[in-house]
Amino acid sequence: MDSTVLAEIIAQVAADEAFERRLASCADPAELAGVLTLTDGCTADWSRVLAEAAAVRDRPPLLHLDRAPPGQWLPVQIYGEGGTPRVEWLHFAFAPLDEPFFEQTMARVAAHPINLVLRCSTSLDALRAFAGHSQPDGLVFHLSRCGSTLVGQMLGALDRVTVVSEPPVLDQAIKLFLDGVIPARMVQGMAGALLRQRFAETTTRIVKLDSWHTLALPRIAELFPSAASLFLFRDPIEVLVSQTRRPGLHARRGGVALESFGLDGAEAIADRDYLAWVIASIARAGLEAEPTERLALCDYAELPQALETRILPHFGIEPDAAGRTALAAAARRNAKQPRAIFVPDAAAKQAAADAELRSRALAQGLPALYVELKRRAAA
Repeated sequence: MDSTVLAEIIAQVAADEAFERRLASCADPAELAGVLTLTDGCTADWSRVLAEAAAVRDRPPLLHLDRAPPGQWLPVQIYGEGGTPRVEWLHFAFAPLDEPFFEQTMARVAAHPINLVLRCSTSLDALRAFAGHSQPDGLVFHLSRCGSTLVGQMLGALDRVTVVSEPPVLDQAIKLFLDGVIPARMVQGMAGALLRQRFAETTTRIVKLDSWHTLALPRIAELFPSAASLFLFRDPIEVLVSQTRRPGLHARRGGVALESFGLDGAEAIADRDYLAWVIASIARAGLEAEPTERLALCDYAELPQALETRILPHFGIEPDAAGRTALAAAARRNAKQPRAIFVPDAAAKQAAADAELRSRALAQGLPALYVELKRRAAA
């Protein structure tokens, strides 16, 4: 497959939004091949080109660019190539980031026919161009399983707000920064690339981080000095019940390199105590973060009402009547399964917590941490 042909298509897309939208509207490779065959100056056998591209979809992009591609492309992963890290970019086909997690939208657009021809890569240096633009206005840190997805879905329901929810590629960049591999400017560039101005109406940009990022809250917040930060927490008994049933990456030993985020000593923790130790460490990090007007704490028990009374003002967002209607609709949905209605589960989780789980929570000081977090949030 000739990468020159693919580069020519990207150049045409950059110059002609109507053409770009036509490609984005193609539902299958055959339709896309038909559109490309009729494109002026393109003489390739597009059925063959697309078939070849589909056969190597699980490999790094064939097309390497010197600079980042235009507006509808977003970075999706950092990968190594001969020891030189590169950034993969996918065309997001004008899709809003309205699913609970960035990874879900990313998987959907990765399967879109348009990315058979528009998937590409750049060096990490290409991110530097975004470091001074489209930086986050708000950062959402959290304990995990404590309403952060609900907050993200409610904020994202507002037309003027773009929310990027736990993008794995930003986690990669943050880890590389904390490990001293890349400078701060590249993390800022990654955030700017993820939050780039894809829609004219966007005025506010929010990043919902992964829960383990709270372990390095001060260092991450320093990367984005103009962003207000929020730390969400919940009764840790309910968090432990949820994580026991369906463990997240950080709940499994070795799932996340937590030492990169400043959490050492895992080797001294027994497997049975590991989950409670990690949750206690995250709670402690949220509690110990230097209190300023740029950092707010919020208890899950206060949601969803606290979003409009506390969180929106903290992020400088003033919804209009239509926005308030959208917020109310989002609050009624199950945040992780938006087609389902939300059913409160705090009482059920408390009832499911056995004596052993409560004992491990107590041994790690979680009940006292929760009391102090509530006190700090109220203050």
